[in-house]
Amino acid sequence: MSYSKFNVTGKELVSLYEALGELKNVKGSKMSVFVARNLKEIEFVLKPLEELATPTEEFYNLSVEAQKFIENSDEEGLKKFEADNAEQIKLRQEQLEKVEIELNKYYDVQLTMIKESHIPEEVTAEQIKNIIILIKESVEA
Repeated sequence: MSYSKFNVTGKELVSLYEALGELKNVKGSKMSVFVARNLKEIEFVLKPLEELATPTEEFYNLSVEAQKFIENSDEEGLKKFEADNAEQIKLRQEQLEKVEIELNKYYDVQLTMIKESHIPEEVTAEQIKNIIILIKESVEA
């Protein structure tokens, strides 16, 4: 297997990670190595973004409380709750804005390529479409 360097956004990496995740259970040793190597490389890049996106425990607890107002269709109670906790909500919005900035940044990653001939028959066109940038065209002689 060969490697190629890619310059992609964080959002593109997330999409590629999800597409590769759908292929984790496909049989075939070459396919398995291809998927595992790429997942590992992408995880290395995305881990800091995941940590940045994780809500604080305080905000998590607030969201659980807010859900109770939503489930009870208590719009007035929810508005008061949001007003009382405006600072924590603002901090979470700022946190998510930082995540969005990071997802729009470009990252250099070196990913494993796979030959078209090494893709098992059970892989669907939809799955291939999502990883097409990682497929090397097989040269038939």
